[in-house]
Amino acid sequence: DTIAFTHGGGEKVRIDSDGRLLVGITTYAHSQDKLTVYDASNAIISIKSGGGGGANAYAQIAFKVASENTSWIWKGGASQSSLYGGAHAWNFYHNSNSPILFHTNNGSSTAERLRILSTGEVGIGITNPTAKLDVNGSAIIQSDLNVTGITTSGRLSVTGITTTLQLQVGTLGHTMVGITTILDEDDMTSDSATALA
Repeated sequence: DTIAFTHGGGEKVRIDSDGRLLVGITTYAHSQDKLTVYDASNAIISIKSGGGGGANAYAQIAFKVASENTSWIWKGGASQSSLYGGAHAWNFYHNSNSPILFHTNNGSSTAERLRILSTGEVGIGITNPTAKLDVNGSAIIQSDLNVTGITTSGRLSVTGITTTLQLQVGTLGHTMVGITTILDEDDMTSDSATALA
């Protein structure tokens, strides 16, 4: 049976026979919906904290499946601990050794667009990122690109359409285009250098 709550001559809230809570509407959009909120103009659900928790004050939504660890989305108050970004910071806390995925639909199909691994690697257009930022596809940078932190064991490399190296900046700042080794640091050429395709 359905339990309906009316006010001002019209139904405002109902609980249907399957336990769904319907606010401002008498039908649900999806069979698995447990809460449906409707307004003819703008529907808003507010989660508000009075802030009485001091440094731990927050407004939060928790997600849990069966016996798995709980994950949360929350917004801190003015006194939120710096551990969680400080005052008013948003937090997405995935309490599981698994990735966070972002999907979009282009009108005909749904696909994953971005993935954050539990170890912090971010992949765009790729499901197995191996660096802090791993992009599979074209990228446009419309301002300066600053690369810092290159040590004596690191370098900046650029590859072409194939895996053949096209440009390389060595750890001492030497730039190689079309070659892989430099013997003469003055003119940056080498009789023994290997030419690239």
